[in-house]
Amino acid sequence: MFVGFIIFLVLYFYHNTWSPKNVNIFYKSSPLYIAHRGAPNSEPENTIPSFLSAVNAGLTAIELDVVSTQDGVVVCSHNFDLERKTSAEGYIDKTTFENIKSQTRLIAKLEDVFTIVPKHVIVNIEIKTRNLWDLKTVKEAVRLINKYKISDRTILSSFNPIVLLMTHILNRSIYTAFIVWEKKWIWLIDWIHPDFLHPDYGLVSKDLIRYTKERNMGLNVWTVNSKPGISWLDEIGVDGIITDRPKFCKI
Repeated sequence: MFVGFIIFLVLYFYHNTWSPKNVNIFYKSSPLYIAHRGAPNSEPENTIPSFLSAVNAGLTAIELDVVSTQDGVVVCSHNFDLERKTSAEGYIDKTTFENIKSQTRLIAKLEDVFTIVPKHVIVNIEIKTRNLWDLKTVKEAVRLINKYKISDRTILSSFNPIVLLMTHILNRSIYTAFIVWEKKWIWLIDWIHPDFLHPDYGLVSKDLIRYTKERNMGLNVWTVNSKPGISWLDEIGVDGIITDRPKFCKI
């Protein structure tokens, strides 16, 4: 019975007494405009030219997706299959990076982003996974963030709550964001302790804004590609807007 009581206390305090890291350092401008996969309307998405195009347009934050090759190289891609955005064939996680590079030059390593994109740019890395326990990509991403000492300008985001928990275990100084597309998953916040909430545009309301502000979390909304939508989110006070359309942003 005593052991059960101790477990109850641990869970109670874990659930009820947490607080996110200070996210204000990310919001030097309000709202923060985040380039979704770079500037996909001018360059192929999730590529170095796309990221640089967004930066050249004046955005100070980019969002990108990553998966791992069979030999453990973290690369920028929204999908596991190569056919969606390249002329190559097969699945990224079923082949080596060298084999991918022999077929297409569109796939860039995450490490390339850290070395080529200007150092003032915030990098939001969305970790893609095959299942809840697919953690090899987040482990390698954290290793690279540690290597380049950029945890102060990096956000690791995912739909997968286990990825965020693993990030906390590996390096608690790295900022994390929980991506949600349905309200029913928001209850997980008090168990996975993200610093940011990244909701689908359709979930945004004054109540959601109040919810995140009461918890001192950052609220970055995806993916908003209309000028009226961006203006409305700006007016109601969201912290960040993830968009494919840098030209609609008030930079």
